[in-house]
Amino acid sequence: MQSITCTLLRIDLSIVPDFRWDEKIHGGAEAFIILVEDVDGKVILFHDSFILRQRYAEDEHNVKLTVPMFEPVPPNYYFSIISDCWEMRLPISSNTSSFPRNSSHPPHCLTCRLYLS
Repeated sequence: MQSITCTLLRIDLSIVPDFRWDEKIHGGAEAFIILVEDVDGKVILFHDSFILRQRYAEDEHNVKLTVPMFEPVPPNYYFSIISDCWEMRLPISSNTSSFPRNSSHPPHCLTCRLYLS
């Protein structure tokens, strides 16, 4: 995660398929929806589709996305990747203590790296 402005957060998402491709189940491609939700799961901050093709089923896929940030900064965002066969939902901490401190700007307003643990 990296703050772009005081109201935008850039996220570099790495997707690594962890299943064995079965052409009878998946066909030549599997469609997924990528969602980023707020901490309560009530607001969808980002959504997009992702098509995984059989020939790339063992590769790592990188997706860059941008989500809005609000005050107060929530403790977590939730990432979901959903298809007809699979669903994964993960909380990702947005702990602002990982941002450097600057007295003139709130921590999330700085362009800096936020390392996820």
